[in-house]
Amino acid sequence: MSNSSRRLRAYLDTCIASGLAKRDLAEGQLLALDQILHAADVGMAELSTSQVMREELRKIPEAHRSPHIAIYERLLKVPLLPQYTPVSRFHPGQLLAAVWQEEPRFSELRALLRDAPDADHAWQASQNEIPFLITVDRSTFLKHKEAIERICGLRLVQPNEFLAELALGMSSTLQRRSDQ
Repeated sequence: MSNSSRRLRAYLDTCIASGLAKRDLAEGQLLALDQILHAADVGMAELSTSQVMREELRKIPEAHRSPHIAIYERLLKVPLLPQYTPVSRFHPGQLLAAVWQEEPRFSELRALLRDAPDADHAWQASQNEIPFLITVDRSTFLKHKEAIERICGLRLVQPNEFLAELALGMSSTLQRRSDQ
């Protein structure tokens, strides 16, 4: 089994970059994030994000934007995922007019997550087969984590929860090695 297949993969929500920029994350979450970023640096985790983060950061008022962009640029080593459009099928409409239909699972996400970028984040992560989305957004993501998992199979976790998953993965890898 290759090293990359054992690495846990996670998608970073914009609130993670903003929390780092503003230093307003809970201390335990900041410490966990530091360890997660280190784990990614040494190849134990694979982190990613999408253009959605960049678009959200560009909407921050210019007077407050620079620390967020600095964190984003520091995270640029985190790969940007291919962008997936949530339009799935072309359907003939009445009178032979073409109708594009939004992917039903994306429609369900948008109905659940009233903040459009949150639905986009969940969609991009799930379409790129990233199993975890790291967030501290209690008002949308964490409030609906069970429904999001049901819709697109994505596990929403806070940094400390993802760090625990990393530790569990490392523990089971060490156990397999000792059993050999």
